[in-house]
Amino acid sequence: MPVIRSFYERLRSLLFRWRALGLSSFFLVFTSSSPAADIGRPFDIQGYVDNALRSGAKEVIIPPGRYLVTPNHGVHLALHDLHDLHIVADGVEMVCAQTTMAVSLENCRNVTLRGLTIDYDPLPFTEGTITAVAPDHSWLEFRVGDGYPEQKLTLRVQICDQTTHLLKTADFGWSPIQ
Repeated sequence: MPVIRSFYERLRSLLFRWRALGLSSFFLVFTSSSPAADIGRPFDIQGYVDNALRSGAKEVIIPPGRYLVTPNHGVHLALHDLHDLHIVADGVEMVCAQTTMAVSLENCRNVTLRGLTIDYDPLPFTEGTITAVAPDHSWLEFRVGDGYPEQKLTLRVQICDQTTHLLKTADFGWSPIQ
């Protein structure tokens, strides 16, 4: 996939404006507004668990399936103030409809959540390959990987070494905008 010049120019403009504000680091995050072909059927997983708990259940079995789940107050599944509970989610794939917290466990004791697979649509990240870097590291150019979204740029980048897959920091050969 060729480098998208207009995208690159917008990115460079944003980085220079950010640098002018005196900020010392930058990150990029990309999200997509176009849903995947098979994102699952809508399902209120929180409501399902809550209804089972109201009936006094100590074991909740969520039917297998791929479910599109919308968060409530920023969390797709909140498990709070629970004890002695076993949630079986074997064969359940929860597709989070927003890039917020998937599962929250707070003030719980002896609670098991088994088998749940978590996915996101849109993805909370984008992968790409760096194709050019300014000598002073004040900007970079990259090619977005196939299948990853290119829309809705926000300022957040994490750079990983292509060989080791370790996050690069100033100690490992990357010095963000000064």
